[in-house]
Amino acid sequence: MLKGIIEKLFKTPQTNSPQQNQSISQAEVESIVEAKLKEHVAAIEINQTEQLSHGRGSSLEEDYTLSAKQIEYALSVIWQSNHPI
Repeated sequence: MLKGIIEKLFKTPQTNSPQQNQSISQAEVESIVEAKLKEHVAAIEINQTEQLSHGRGSSLEEDYTLSAKQIEYALSVIWQSNHPI
């Protein structure tokens, strides 16, 4: 019984129809890629416009300042790595 289950899992299904390969010209590939790039750029522009309209600003304006507690913790970790117990 276990052997039958294992064989079913590892056997690839056989199809009666032959596999057809379609060739795509370089021009078709380039046009598809160009369309996808334009779609991606449009999505990014829409996202940035929405962020600016909601007052979030761009990701370049993020605040990377640390609180006093975060600085204290970072210094303690650095000190401990330089002075093992």
